Amino acid sequence: MVGSIGVSYGLEEARREFWEAWNGLSQVHTQKELEAQSEKMWAARKRLLKVDPEFRAMIKAREDKANAEAEE
Repeated sequence: MVGSIGVSYGLEEARREFWEAWNGLSQVHTQKELEAQSEKMWAARKRLLKVDPEFRAMIKAREDKANAEAEE
């Protein structure tokens, strides 16, 4: 039971970190800030992909759709 709580916390923390970084992209005003925030977002995305099967499936579905549209 303790392990599942730790896993859940890691998942929620990864989700929070990603969405904060994602939303932070709209708060930047310079190219340097954009690059720094973008790096944070991509790092958080990578961590979230490792721990969140729902997020992984959502990203895969978007990529599959984009690839199918590109082939049309």
